[in-house]
Amino acid sequence: FTLMRGAYPRLAVHVRFSADPLGGLLDDVDVAVHFGARSPPGPWVVHDLLTVPEHLIAHVDYLAQHGAPRTLAELSSHPLFSWAAPGEDPAAWPLRDGGTVPVEPALITADIHFVRQCVIAGLGLALLPDALLPDPGVAPDAIVPVMPELVGRERPLRLVVPRVLADVPKVRALLRHVQEFTAPLRSASAG
Repeated sequence: FTLMRGAYPRLAVHVRFSADPLGGLLDDVDVAVHFGARSPPGPWVVHDLLTVPEHLIAHVDYLAQHGAPRTLAELSSHPLFSWAAPGEDPAAWPLRDGGTVPVEPALITADIHFVRQCVIAGLGLALLPDALLPDPGVAPDAIVPVMPELVGRERPLRLVVPRVLADVPKVRALLRHVQEFTAPLRSASAG
C-alpha cells in the first residue's frame, strides 16, 4: 500500500482478506493477489509476479530459548503454527524432497499475517510463504528459516484481474507498477 500510495497518492483502495481468494472472487473485485498454484475459473487474466519460498520459520529469540529442531521427529516438541492454504491440509507440511510430514499444529488459521505475528512474538515455529519483504519494526535477521533443507517448497505469488478490466489504463498502470516493484525480488529469488 505504501508503494502504491507513493506512486498514486489519490488512489483509494478497499482491501478484503479472504480464506480462499479464488474460491469466492466477487464481481466487485478489480485485483486479487494470492499465493496459489491454481488459477481462478472464469474470465480472469493471471499474472505471475514471482515465486516465493514457503518455509518453516522462527524468531531467533524463540530458537535461543527452546533450541532448533534438527529432525522431523523433533518438530513435535515445538508449538507449530500452520497457514490454512485453500484446498490444502494444514496438518501435512511439504517436504523438499517430495511428500509431506504430518504435524499437529497448535494454531491453524487462514490469516497468514496472524501466523507471522505469532512467530514475531516468539511463540513457536510456522510454515508460511515468504514474500521477501521486511516486517516493520522487526530486525531483518530476527526471523530465520528452520530446517530449510527438509521442510518447504516454492509457491507462486499471483495477481489476477477480471478480463474486462485488464485493458483499463488505471489497472494496467497498477500492474506495471507492481511488476516493476517485484522485478528485483524475482531476480533475488532466482539467484
